Amino acid sequence: MSTKSSPSPASYGLHAIVREQFQKAFKTCCDAFPGWMVLVLDGRATKVMSSSMGMYELMEHRITLAEDINKDRAPFRDMGVVYFIDPTESNIDKIIADFSGKKKKYGNDVFIFTLSACPDKILGKVKACRSLLKRIKVFNEFNCDFLAKESRIFDLGMKSCFRQLFLEPDPHGIEAEIAKKLVTLCATLKEYPIIRYQEDSKRSKAIATLVSQKLNEFVGNSPDWWYHGMYDNTRGRSTLLLIDRSEDPLSPFMHEFTYQAMANDLLNFEGNKISIETDKGSKDVLLNMDDKVWLEYKMKHVAEVVDNLTDKLKEFAKNQGVESNGSNQTFEELSKALWQKPELIEAMSKVNDHYYIVSDLLKKMGSQNILDLAKIEQAMATGQDENKHTLKLKNVVEMLEEYLPGLDSEKALRLLGIFIVSQPGISREQREELFELSTLSSDQKRTLLNLEYLSVKTEKCEDEELGKTRGFFARLRGRGSTQLFVNQRQKQESKYSHNRYVCLLKSVFEDMIGETLDKKEYPGVVPLPESIGHVATTARRKAAKTEKVFTGPRKIVFVSGGVCYSEIRAAETVMANCDREIILGGTNIITPENFIEDLKSLG
Repeated sequence: MSTKSSPSPASYGLHAIVREQFQKAFKTCCDAFPGWMVLVLDGRATKVMSSSMGMYELMEHRITLAEDINKDRAPFRDMGVVYFIDPTESNIDKIIADFSGKKKKYGNDVFIFTLSACPDKILGKVKACRSLLKRIKVFNEFNCDFLAKESRIFDLGMKSCFRQLFLEPDPHGIEAEIAKKLVTLCATLKEYPIIRYQEDSKRSKAIATLVSQKLNEFVGNSPDWWYHGMYDNTRGRSTLLLIDRSEDPLSPFMHEFTYQAMANDLLNFEGNKISIETDKGSKDVLLNMDDKVWLEYKMKHVAEVVDNLTDKLKEFAKNQGVESNGSNQTFEELSKALWQKPELIEAMSKVNDHYYIVSDLLKKMGSQNILDLAKIEQAMATGQDENKHTLKLKNVVEMLEEYLPGLDSEKALRLLGIFIVSQPGISREQREELFELSTLSSDQKRTLLNLEYLSVKTEKCEDEELGKTRGFFARLRGRGSTQLFVNQRQKQESKYSHNRYVCLLKSVFEDMIGETLDKKEYPGVVPLPESIGHVATTARRKAAKTEKVFTGPRKIVFVSGGVCYSEIRAAETVMANCDREIILGGTNIITPENFIEDLKSLG
């Protein structure tokens, strides 16, 4: 894009920006070649593209077939070919093989897009293959090597990197790979951000330094590229904050009660697909950015969604002239009446799907006694009961002693994880007593002890001063050795006592928006501008507008080791009360089960 190109509207989300970028790429191919084309992708490009585009959209750009570069492919010598690939030697060798020998696999129009910057060595290979080179119409560094899951949520699709990050960090391995992908995020968003990092995390500092270096290289090699704040100050220069999972090891253990979080915690997903049982049989449902009902309700408390869906169906029935039997009519009764009109089936199908999903969730919550577990979780995580009375340590230990013997090992592990993390150091004797009361296996006990790799003290040192800690534990305050450590961030008023806990990132988001994020705890790769404050305070709040339009610089936060759903909710909550945009992402998006598996991988 040239420097004269106008930026995307301030209300544009990341998902829409990425989709538009793909559409422009395919339009370039269509403008250059009038016929049908084959799309060839590697596994990585398939994940990146499918997070933003569907097959129907591809067909609109004359893509008749999508194929895997690693599998045997039939020749289509009268068609053009579009490659979307990670720029590896293996992928380039396969493309070269498609045009080697007497019989070429595709026609004379070749379009190659790489997800990130293409190394000189690989470019050299392409130039050396004359039969390929003469057919190339476009060779473009697409610069989009991340998954745009939502309007302001992304992940890098790196589910297996936890051990490498926390046990085997390597500036030339996993950290460089993360940095490379984050540069493509900045390129896509047109951002040349101020880069900050978690001060006590060597891995965050290393990634921040690599992002800075690679981003400067990208800018130097892209004379036509522009960024927000370059020519005017309508949005200003963004900030990219790099932290890792050690900054808050508590939130991933907690039960989070939004529809989105609870569905991912309790139901079985394959990507964004879920199978449901309806009165008409089994069906697969995609919960993604094309599902307007999902977008409307995913951040609501799961208990509210059934009533909201019933109200929505009543309104729909009224607008369609379907007779109602009164305000007490159930969802099932309304649904049955609407299904009698074939012309309404498609319109109400999504509402019906979500009703079945939420009903299944509520049943599972009841059968697994989730609300009872949440009561203990909230007490440990906040240090207070539902009436805001500060609890003594022995009160929570008594709760654990009562509940642990009857819990399955997975739930016991989560409860004990919350207890260990929320109390910076408990005695070995107390820890072992609780372990014995539970049904934990030796591997599960080891998994909890692996929290030490995330700077969690799994055993209390009597002579250690709490004041020497920072980050997560610096935000906990004690009132004596017999009482729980009280989480001082609990400013949020919740109508649900089981949903009181506020994750650390909420205050980080607020401080970033208020330009008051602590410079010592979160320094910059280069000296920070004087306009950025020194002492963390509560962010400025503004009344939410009917139509959200963001102003000022973006705030981008990335969590190595994965971002969890309570943090996604926190970002949404903060944005709802101000006019600043927060882009949140991680190496992946994690559920409690994912987090426990990650901990297990550490040894």
